[in-house]
Amino acid sequence: MTSGDMTSGHMPHGDADRRARLAARQADLLRALLADGPPPAGFDPAAVAVEAAALLAKRRRVVAHLAPDVAGDLGERFAPLFDEYARANPRRTGSRAREDAAAFERWLTDRGNLAEPRRPWWRLGRPGDRARVVSRAGATPPG
Repeated sequence: MTSGDMTSGHMPHGDADRRARLAARQADLLRALLADGPPPAGFDPAAVAVEAAALLAKRRRVVAHLAPDVAGDLGERFAPLFDEYARANPRRTGSRAREDAAAFERWLTDRGNLAEPRRPWWRLGRPGDRARVVSRAGATPPG
């Protein structure tokens, strides 16, 4: 290694440029895979589309698993609505699947596709005050 290389803690100028170009290409690929962006130059558009569809389906399955009441309430509308949400709201770095499911539910509620969620009966009111308590499905508590 020579002076100005990694031994001094500095990256040679050419390496920094290469890393910046690589980072930009990686960002382009992620946009194509996760945010409905165009496939980057040098990638097979059909292969990128197949992988993007697989990743979207995986994300949809995870949200359906974490929020089965939402998926059940929407029925056949779940997949197209989730796909619309996911394309407009790519996952953020470091976000968790539960946050994604909660954000999807808020998105649906804000758009009027889902009724305002109600807190479960055990979190509402005072003990014994069950007259006004219902869950999302409209069931009353036991007892």
